Amino acid sequence: MVQGGNVPEKGRVKIIRSIQNRLRETWCRFTKECNSETNHHNLAMSLSIGIFFGMSPLIGLRAVLAFFTAWAFRVNRLVAALCAALHEVFIPFLPLLLYWQHEIGRHIFRESAHSHDYLCQKPSGYFGFFEKITQEGGALLIGGFIFSLIVASLSYLILRLVFSRMPAAGKLK
Repeated sequence: MVQGGNVPEKGRVKIIRSIQNRLRETWCRFTKECNSETNHHNLAMSLSIGIFFGMSPLIGLRAVLAFFTAWAFRVNRLVAALCAALHEVFIPFLPLLLYWQHEIGRHIFRESAHSHDYLCQKPSGYFGFFEKITQEGGALLIGGFIFSLIVASLSYLILRLVFSRMPAAGKLK
């Protein structure tokens, strides 16, 4: 009989075993997913997709976009999402990365360094602020995607070379 909201001993054991079984099943699915695609191209492509979205200026959407892009390319979704999420380690360097991305975008739009002195000028009202965001945000977005594309392409080539020199998972015995 349950009194005072306490779970009987048998119920606790049942709950703990249920949690253990779920964790074991999840771990088995995780290892099966990671080991299922031993193709070097798939693994390098998954990591490169994660690196692309990890380096992009879309801070809140990185892992989700990496997951769905990996799904569209039919590569390992879990590896891509984890790689994109692990780029949060580089947050202390984020201002430098955003500056580089903005500079690349500014050069693409062929804007001079002093054409938009956005740090010193105050926007005039709501629409002025919106105009500033669209001007500077466009350069940051385009520059960020080009910067991410360069880094992801180089990482794909390097990872493909590294993985091709490693033995396949089945040959490690």
